[in-house]
Amino acid sequence: MKVKTMKTRILNTSVCLMLVISTVLLGFAGTVGAVPPSTPGKPSGPTEGSNHVLLNYTVSPVYAQSSNNVSYNFSWGDGSNTWVGPFAGGIGPVIATHQWTANGVYSVQAQAKDATTSETTNFSLPLNVTIVDLVTPNMPDGPTAAAINELCEFSIPAIIASYGHDVLYLFNWSDGYTTYWIGPHPSGWDFPVEASHGWDTKGTYQVRVKAKDNITRVESAWSPPLNITIGVSGPQFAITGISGGFGVSASIKNNLAPSKYVNYTIEISGGLLFFHVHKYYNGTVYIQSGTTVSISTPAFFALGPIKITVTAICGGETLLTKTYNAKVLLFYVTNIQEV
Repeated sequence: MKVKTMKTRILNTSVCLMLVISTVLLGFAGTVGAVPPSTPGKPSGPTEGSNHVLLNYTVSPVYAQSSNNVSYNFSWGDGSNTWVGPFAGGIGPVIATHQWTANGVYSVQAQAKDATTSETTNFSLPLNVTIVDLVTPNMPDGPTAAAINELCEFSIPAIIASYGHDVLYLFNWSDGYTTYWIGPHPSGWDFPVEASHGWDTKGTYQVRVKAKDNITRVESAWSPPLNITIGVSGPQFAITGISGGFGVSASIKNNLAPSKYVNYTIEISGGLLFFHVHKYYNGTVYIQSGTTVSISTPAFFALGPIKITVTAICGGETLLTKTYNAKVLLFYVTNIQEV
């Protein structure tokens, strides 16, 4: 009887000891396993803005251990920070909004925190943001080449100003002329700000824009310049790359002329007596300055020698015409040679 009681006590003691050891080990394992999430990547967002204007910044989402949720802390470099979340691990994008109240250069960083264990990462690499009274407009959009005295149109997107003030814009043509102050237009206006100009002397000119707050009268820096060449030498368009096959293909190249809509015709005539063909294909393409656009016909039926004439027309004026000799074997065009 005593032996049995002693065995029972030893067994109970062993079980208790195992429970204690297991509890300690589990607690220790839990402490060791409390690994923070991955450090977020560098935030993305505007690198320039005006004071008192809300700007949005994002970081890519990260994962935490055991599918825990994750919170994110944005540090704005001005002594303030913003916590967002928690979100499920890997779910995003993670967005935070901030406005600065003084001019300067600020570092935007982000860190992540496991919402369950409170383990926090280091801060990400910084994104430097320059805050000024008025942001610099973008480089103007417009042609990069034009003829002498050709009226050219340029535009920029409207900027966002402090306190939502209206904004004025000034275009500089670098030939001794500028526009008047255009506007005022609302801050962040949904429409482009536009201006036109023509140059009377051959050369290369810079088109720049600056902005002015209509209330404070503070002016921005000049935008990056758009270079435009006036009086382009040589032909402004070329017909290239003529080829056969099942139909005829060609290319119209814009040799740095202003971007334009070009009408084209492809006339095909010839063939033997009972296999004669006379087809006339036309269309319109928009060719940006310095680019090439392909044109083509569908397959047609003929047999024997044919003549192919490709013509490019703009504004009712023929830009250029090229004529080629070729041969057709039923539906297949071959042996194309310029006349």
